[in-house]
Amino acid sequence: MSKPDNEHSFMDEIAQYEEDNPIDFNLISREILKQAEKSVRSSRQTYRYNNQLKNITHNEVRNYVAKKLKKLFSLTLVEVESTLVNGRIDILALDHNNRYVGIEIKKMANVAELRQFQQYQKELNEKYGPDSKLIVLASGFTPGLLEFDLSGTHLWRYEIWWKIQTYKTKEDKYLIDELRVQKLEEAGGLINRLFEDKIWLKKKLQFNDQGNRQRR
Repeated sequence: MSKPDNEHSFMDEIAQYEEDNPIDFNLISREILKQAEKSVRSSRQTYRYNNQLKNITHNEVRNYVAKKLKKLFSLTLVEVESTLVNGRIDILALDHNNRYVGIEIKKMANVAELRQFQQYQKELNEKYGPDSKLIVLASGFTPGLLEFDLSGTHLWRYEIWWKIQTYKTKEDKYLIDELRVQKLEEAGGLINRLFEDKIWLKKKLQFNDQGNRQRR
């Protein structure tokens, strides 16, 4: 017994539609990857904002760098908050040739601070000799600043991995667990390393969060 004509025509219509509109699995894969990358980048920006610019203070970054100066820059600490002619630089140090190095730390270095960097470089040269140099260490640099000639000034980026400490009578305190530095022109490698560490970081934060909840 043959099937009704309307059933045949309906199934034929579906088959014809599938033939005329094949599924592009390559396109779907590209779209999925695009959305995944967007999600990772968004997550990374949130992460960086929280621990680079919000939860960790400038002084905490300065004190950590001063404490780990030998490991991070192969420099010897001379003084924290060292006085120059018209200002105070965050860290004054010596390299292995006994040349003075000033380190000025910023959360986000921008064009409004260009004059300050130029002045510090000038004062370091006047006070400690022409071989002295300035390092600007920042979480990031705005494009406007990088349009200017900063030759003579060494630009470095830092990335922070943090941990949480909970107090009974206070809010959670964010502490620097690890801080890494890299020259700005090589910072792409640091960004890639950050992506590689995200799985490790996520597990560590989950572990810390569980411990904090248990203490509460």
